Amino acid sequence: VRSDHKLLTLTERFVCTPHIGGLSLEAEAEMLKFATDCLLSVLDGGRPAAVLNPDAFVISRGRTHEELEPMG
Repeated sequence: VRSDHKLLTLTERFVCTPHIGGLSLEAEAEMLKFATDCLLSVLDGGRPAAVLNPDAFVISRGRTHEELEPMG
């Protein structure tokens, strides 16, 4: 943001934080658990719960996402 940006001219009660400013410790712990569970699922030969492009998800055994059980 430029130093002369309109947002920076607001009153003293205005607080601008990055998106992560609202992240609670509980949410951070849940994200860490979810990421860990996804990684462990892949390492165990499965598919993670969140795959942005399932058609591109192929593991080394040559199976596609249709052949894999989703985690949890």
